Amino acid sequence: MRAHKFAPFVLAYGIFAASPSAGWSAGYDELNAGINAYNRGEWASAVGHFGAALTAGDLNPDQKFIAHLDRADAHFALHALDDIPPDLAACLEIRPADPAALDYRAKFYMDTGRAELALPDLDALVAANPDDSGAYLKRGKAYQLVGNHQKAIQDFDIAQAKAPNDKDIVFNTGLSQMELGQLDRAAESFAHPPEAWPGYAWLWLAITDLKQGKPIPSESPTGLKGGFWPAPLVDYFNGKDTEAAVLDMAKVTGRLCDANFYIGEFRLLHGDVEGKQLVQKALNQCTRNSAEWFSARWILENAH
Repeated sequence: MRAHKFAPFVLAYGIFAASPSAGWSAGYDELNAGINAYNRGEWASAVGHFGAALTAGDLNPDQKFIAHLDRADAHFALHALDDIPPDLAACLEIRPADPAALDYRAKFYMDTGRAELALPDLDALVAANPDDSGAYLKRGKAYQLVGNHQKAIQDFDIAQAKAPNDKDIVFNTGLSQMELGQLDRAAESFAHPPEAWPGYAWLWLAITDLKQGKPIPSESPTGLKGGFWPAPLVDYFNGKDTEAAVLDMAKVTGRLCDANFYIGEFRLLHGDVEGKQLVQKALNQCTRNSAEWFSARWILENAH
């Protein structure tokens, strides 16, 4: 059973469930039914109940907010993407600076290839949460997606000052530096990662070195167990494992996105144009807006 996605709203709803504000309420009962269907993963049923709850006209603002936000999420599960923005707009009419609604709508725009539309919501999210490193990180990623890497780095720098050990911030800073051609700065970013991120940081440092015509790092990262991801890719970069062996392991472990991207990039950096086919596979396999998806898109857009 899938847990309710927006835990704070479940708690708020629990208060209403314990003592409805005005006795029996048709909208309240439909809202309750919608949340139950949502938690069971019955998306179409949840959408119907939330719609009935809103049509009843007797929900208070907090209950309306829950109905709209969870109906938007149910629409997303049903791939009814055109039905999502109206619900999120209604949430923001009720709570104009609500972080959950701003974050959700921004992520929706970014995940559907419209990062430029996410920026106003992320500006509002930063304004509402000026001490939150995550807000700056999210806006920086949106700037990356629209190709404004200077502004992305500005946001990542602010985020890193607030959360110096966040591996996502470290990586994205290096990625934007790389795409601006600031390879020395990118290498510095990748060379000093948090300890929890040794393997991938090493791979990106190796890629940065190869782009500069330098040999890859002579020492493999510490803390990697043989056979555990991304150890096979590190071994491949070091010539200790074959492409076929790494791809076979990737199939078993569900890591084909990573394997195709890093092997494809490695081959391209060694002048093998067939690496582009692997990068294209990675673009199709990787989670949208992940590091590998983003980099694969950039490589293919700039391939000659």
